[in-house]
This record gives sequence, C-alpha cells and structure tokens, in this order.
Amino acid sequence: MKINDLEESTFKTYCIDTCAKESVKKHFDEKDFRIYLNDENVIPFNSRIKEWEMFSNFHCCKLHYDGKQFHSTEQMFFYNLTKQTPALQQVIMHQPTARDVKTLHIPQTQLDKGCNYNSIMRLCLKTKFEQCDEFRAALLSSKNKTLIEYAPWCDTYWGCYMKDNYYIGCNALGRLLMELRNKNL
Repeated sequence: MKINDLEESTFKTYCIDTCAKESVKKHFDEKDFRIYLNDENVIPFNSRIKEWEMFSNFHCCKLHYDGKQFHSTEQMFFYNLTKQTPALQQVIMHQPTARDVKTLHIPQTQLDKGCNYNSIMRLCLKTKFEQCDEFRAALLSSKNKTLIEYAPWCDTYWGCYMKDNYYIGCNALGRLLMELRNKNL
C-alpha cells in the first residue's frame, strides 16, 4: 500500500507500526514521532552523504571536553553515557574512529541508568559547534532548512528512514541540530 492511499487519520499509526517492524524501537512514543515530506526544504544527512557529512556524529573533528580529547561526537557521546564504568570509557577512548566506537555495540545495561540521551547529545553538539569551524559554518549555512538524519538502517530514534516520498521517525539528531542552529542564527 502506498502512503498516499492512506487516510490522514491512519497515516501516523501506519508509520509507527512500520517503524516498529523495521527497526529496534528506542523509547519513543507518538509525541516524539515526525513525518517529513521529502522536498527542497529538507537536507538529509549521514556519514555517507559527503555534502552534509559534517552533521553526522561520525564526522572526524577534535573536541576537547572534561580534560579529554575526542575525535567525534559519537566518541564523546558514548564516553559520557558510560561515566559510571571507567573501564568501558577507556575502551571507548582507544577506538580510532567513530565507526569503531559504534561497532562496540555497548549493551543498554552498561549505560548509566537515568541518563538523558538528548541532554548528552545536546552537550556534544554544542561542543562541536564551538570547536569545529567546518561544522559551525555548515550548520549556519543550512538556514531554515529541515535537517534529517537519513537512516536507511532504520534508526528511527536519532534519524528517519524513507518510505515513498516521506522521511519517517523521531529525527532526534536533526531536531537537536536545528535547535542549536536556531539559537545561533
């Protein structure tokens, strides 16, 4: 069935069900869910889209925080999610790339209980904005466009996947980037 064939009242339910089937559900509910039409006002990004790769958490840049040097927001993010596990933090710090950090597949049980993912990511992005000229310039140049982490791997919490001509998901990373941009325009 095509999205255009669905009645508006069933569209959101259809999309949430589709996300649940095609991805690991990551603590989101209907109020967090977004549907974006793919048009000229959208900038899709991820580490494989070269023009906007710097918006990705895999973008390589030197970040200094809490007396440490990080090579990406991905590394800084997971370091901060594991503050109560110093041994795991050391493993994270010794990963040469963001992709290596991601492939550690750190179990939920080893992340600090009660940590707020969005607050930690907001801190990482603010640090990147302040310390990475390329990122700051690109973010500000995106003006009022909608930023969407295009996640064909179906991470519907941080990004969106595409169905027909719509991006579907929470787009938490894109929304945090737009929030940071709007505070600094």
